[in-house]
Amino acid sequence: MPGAFAHITVVNKMILSDYFVREFDSDARRILTMNQPFMELGSLAPDFPYLVFGNKPQALWADIMHSSGVNSCLIKMIEYVKSLQGHCFAKAYAWLSGYLAHIVADITIHPVIERTVGHYKENKNLHRVCEMHQDAHIWHRMGLGDIGNKERVSRTLECCSGRDSPLDPILIDIWSLGLLSIDMPNKVEMPNIRLWFESFQKVINVVEDNYQLFPFSRHVAAFVGLKYPDIKDIQPQFINNLPTPAGRMPYDELFDLCVDEVGHYLNLLWNSVVYNGDLDWIKQWNLDIGEDENGVMTIWDKYSKRQRA
Repeated sequence: MPGAFAHITVVNKMILSDYFVREFDSDARRILTMNQPFMELGSLAPDFPYLVFGNKPQALWADIMHSSGVNSCLIKMIEYVKSLQGHCFAKAYAWLSGYLAHIVADITIHPVIERTVGHYKENKNLHRVCEMHQDAHIWHRMGLGDIGNKERVSRTLECCSGRDSPLDPILIDIWSLGLLSIDMPNKVEMPNIRLWFESFQKVINVVEDNYQLFPFSRHVAAFVGLKYPDIKDIQPQFINNLPTPAGRMPYDELFDLCVDEVGHYLNLLWNSVVYNGDLDWIKQWNLDIGEDENGVMTIWDKYSKRQRA
């Protein structure tokens, strides 16, 4: 999976892209730009349950958000956003945009990580190392400061809190409705979004300022003791000439493809929310392998067709 800083960087770069300025409605641009912290938080959200350490029933919800629950959850959340107005609409739409950006980033990048270091179950540590090297590389490329600085994420948390709650109630509402729309066995524990968010906050708070480590992603938490590499120590096998489903590609090009696809899908999202556009672009994706319900790698199939055209 892309690491946390890759997810944050994707949404930041998308907002700076020519596509965003040229193709997005002015209202969409205004809302996403003014509510960027909500978008950033949404881009991290599907991984939150993994930070509830020692609680497998809650961690299961992250697996669900990465597999069986993708399409129904998105559709329900879109319906909810359409019912809102004003600032509530803006916050929920920005957060949902980040959430969708996470999905698109996963189905773009994860098939490449799988081909680079092998399947996750047999190569967990290499997945951790690979994503941290890629995070450090792209964070440096974007000039966003020191990789792993917890203050970058702390500011987002402050902006997305409620008056009497650590997490804005609108975000709890939209997320709860989406998750509860998923057809799950009775044995699955109810999602505890407040617990997920509190666990996320704890990870931020326990990070020591003197080493400023924040390697959070689906597979990495601050407690594992890994550190982001210095720029001079980034390993080229994780950055150069990566094996993708459509041939070899450097990580910079892969990341730019990811940003382009995020922009495309977020434009579809706006069209669905504001203009009641069709929802047939939403697939039952498995984020671990990048495939939809028909076994098609949506992003890479489209990319390959463009290359052949």
